Amino acid sequence: MTDREYVEKGSYTHPQADGYIALKQYIFIRRDGKRCLLLRFANEFSRTVHGFEVIVTQLSSDGRVIGRSRVPYQNISVASGNTYSPDSGIVVRENCADFRISLVYFVSGDYKYVIKRGHAVAHYDPRGYEVPKTNPARSTQIAVKSVHRNGGIFTLIAVVSTVIIVGLCLVAALSGSGGKKTTAYNGGDVSVCDTAILY
Repeated sequence: MTDREYVEKGSYTHPQADGYIALKQYIFIRRDGKRCLLLRFANEFSRTVHGFEVIVTQLSSDGRVIGRSRVPYQNISVASGNTYSPDSGIVVRENCADFRISLVYFVSGDYKYVIKRGHAVAHYDPRGYEVPKTNPARSTQIAVKSVHRNGGIFTLIAVVSTVIIVGLCLVAALSGSGGKKTTAYNGGDVSVCDTAILY
């Protein structure tokens, strides 16, 4: 049986990035002789969240940083407006009197939203994130400040080149008529047009 003693409970009032994943409440407990931190997060994003990562910075009573750790929460499904309380606590130092939470990223559908300067930057990668099938996202709104898709300028160049090549192939195929008049059917109307010959 687990020995558990509640040490302190409170609401998290420090500034956080608005509209994403927010820490609402915390509890310091002593479990099996170790000081632990239990957290309750709220999904303030407009869609279901399937994972996120935070940095927990531990502070001493005089405000010094005494520890820092990255804590991932994966393979979850938290609908917009709902709360999430992880089952496991975060072991903290004995002299940890306060802490700060900062959101690193969160995952929703095929997008990983990385937090930069208080804003979420979306990275599209359908292969990178497994979405639990038990609770699909119902909202189609995405509240992001900027979007970054992997590939950038090289993807744009490849798409434009493909369009140009297909267009040239189409013109070359049509020019095979030798400049003769052809008949084009357009919704029942018959019109005659000259085809261009490319040299």
